[in-house]
Amino acid sequence: MSITINAKSYTQWRATPDENTLVGPANSTVTGVMDHAVFKRVLAGTASKGGFAPAARPEFKLRRTVTLADGTKQPATLSLPSSLPQGMASADILALLADMASACASQEVKDLYTQQDIYTA
Repeated sequence: MSITINAKSYTQWRATPDENTLVGPANSTVTGVMDHAVFKRVLAGTASKGGFAPAARPEFKLRRTVTLADGTKQPATLSLPSSLPQGMASADILALLADMASACASQEVKDLYTQQDIYTA
């Protein structure tokens, strides 16, 4: 399995039934540089809790080694954990994903992540 993210190819590194980790072009076990794309899931249970339907919990995560201003290297992670009620229509899931992609491209979300600036109208 391989995927392309921003013109970079990620290939399967290790997989379990509920998690698949792919490595990107910058990944190196020799230098300790990490470049991962992680697909993870927790399947919905069978019983509702407190009146809420059981929920699946898919998650997508990017992990990379980054270089800080002082030259040291540290891991950085961006993740999209989710909670999707069992029985939710695929069209509704796709609409939420499209809205999330659009929000991530907005200046307000970029400012949140680069400057920790909370948007206020």
